[in-house]
Amino acid sequence: MPQTADPIAQGEDVNTWLRGMTESLTPKTCELLLFLIIILILRRLLTHDSSQNNNHEELVKITSSLSYAFTAQLHLSDKHITHLQEELTRAQSRIDKLEVKVQDQLKAPNEREQETMEQVKKLQAALGAAQCDQQQM
Repeated sequence: MPQTADPIAQGEDVNTWLRGMTESLTPKTCELLLFLIIILILRRLLTHDSSQNNNHEELVKITSSLSYAFTAQLHLSDKHITHLQEELTRAQSRIDKLEVKVQDQLKAPNEREQETMEQVKKLQAALGAAQCDQQQM
């Protein structure tokens, strides 16, 4: 990652690096790689010789690298959360559709039962009328 003095250019570099990390690798691979990067950076920080003259510059590089790694991890987590929210929305939509379908199926037998009862009453009335006609004959 190139070091620049311009914060906007540095932000664009970070975004490019993040896209490269999160879009070209599978989420699990990216997660493992970030974990390894963080371990290496922390190991570098722990083994850093504080007696060196360029102590400040080296610490800036280490913390900058760590910042990139944590930012990438956050970005990956955000993408995962977004994916889970989309799955949840799709699942809720399917549940809603199934609930409507079940309600329609529960409603349908009652409607069919009512239609059958109406037909039975009509047939009974027709039978009663036919019996009356037959008795009058």
